[in-house]
Amino acid sequence: MSHNKIQKTLEETLVFLLLNLANQMQRNGDVIADQVSLTTQQWLILLFIAGDPNIPRMEEIRTERGFLASEIAESLGVSRPNITVLVNSLIRKGLVEQGADKDDRRRKRLCLTTKGWQTIQKMEPVRHRTNRALFTQLEERDLLDFQRILGQLLKRIYRRDDEDQNS
Repeated sequence: MSHNKIQKTLEETLVFLLLNLANQMQRNGDVIADQVSLTTQQWLILLFIAGDPNIPRMEEIRTERGFLASEIAESLGVSRPNITVLVNSLIRKGLVEQGADKDDRRRKRLCLTTKGWQTIQKMEPVRHRTNRALFTQLEERDLLDFQRILGQLLKRIYRRDDEDQNS
């Protein structure tokens, strides 16, 4: 039986580094979010509903009427059923509420409750402190380059997803 050797390439190494980084950040995020009895995914949805300007493409999709679960799922690249489970848990915790869409009463718009906003306010200092500590050894120009590169990669992925949906 012949075994082909897998070649080391820069692109594949970068993908594994990004996946590893994402997994480690997820684990760290879970530890932090646990302080308010949330998971990282629930925390991200709260930030999304709050209209966090740090979320990629937020400027394009932000609305004063609240968000649909399908909009959150599409933007975060997560399945609609997965978002529904997460949103329902946030509703049960009293952090999110849903109301009928003005244009289509069958659709439900999601908004933060007062408790949801209080949770965000409680976690913002922890979030900022944790993120600053993660990037403290990097120069600002390196961080800006990293942001630019990640943004370009995301745009390429979004474009590919849009093309796949249109074909």
